Amino acid sequence: MQITAKELELLKEIRLEQNEPGHSDFTQENVGTRSRAGVLGSLVQKGFVFNSYENYEDEDINLWCLTYEGVDIVGVPETWIDDEVKQYEDSRKQNN
Repeated sequence: MQITAKELELLKEIRLEQNEPGHSDFTQENVGTRSRAGVLGSLVQKGFVFNSYENYEDEDINLWCLTYEGVDIVGVPETWIDDEVKQYEDSRKQNN
């Protein structure tokens, strides 16, 4: 699947803010503009990013995280611990 320069740039930003799988400091405040919201929407649609708080009805926040497919593109976030990196690597081995 092709990815645009703006999508790649935003994926890299999310990678820097993601501190563990399923948790990120990249929130709707980081999105900022409609243009960036459109890029983020495209990344969600392509399956590279997800909102880990999507199913929390009591929370009015979006925590945008990389999927493993997103990690395939920009690499493992530096803050992931060894067990999380191993989970990712094992998952990728199973899918190949």
